[in-house]
Amino acid sequence: MTTRWLIAAVATMATGALSVAAQNAGYVVIVNESNYLTTITTPELGRLFMKKTTRWTTGQTVTPLDLTASSPVRESFSRDVFRKTPAEVKAEWQAALAAGRGLPPMEAPNEPLVVAFVRANPGAIAYVSPETPLGAGVRAIRVRH
Repeated sequence: MTTRWLIAAVATMATGALSVAAQNAGYVVIVNESNYLTTITTPELGRLFMKKTTRWTTGQTVTPLDLTASSPVRESFSRDVFRKTPAEVKAEWQAALAAGRGLPPMEAPNEPLVVAFVRANPGAIAYVSPETPLGAGVRAIRVRH
């Protein structure tokens, strides 16, 4: 009986970990409410934010939005998704710029602007702290590691 209870508890915790893993990392990923996406993996997030994937499966252009490099939320996001600091990710973008391989995502100075941008842009994807109010037109998606 105790073994079954322990297995059920572990299974429940593991399932919950998929949906709150990013929250525990200090951020939640957000999209426009019209976006079909409900779950994303960290490798997929990395491809979207490095602009290696530029279109949603619907054909719509993906528009990633970063917080500024000094943001603690960006620090959490960069370490979790890229396993790098924001400065290291910026260095990769500088090399890509020098080689003529694209522009980095735009940056917003604060989370209310991030939410407003995502609300106004159906192809947008961004991240904010778990405490940030989203309001109508924006929703959080689950992140799987």
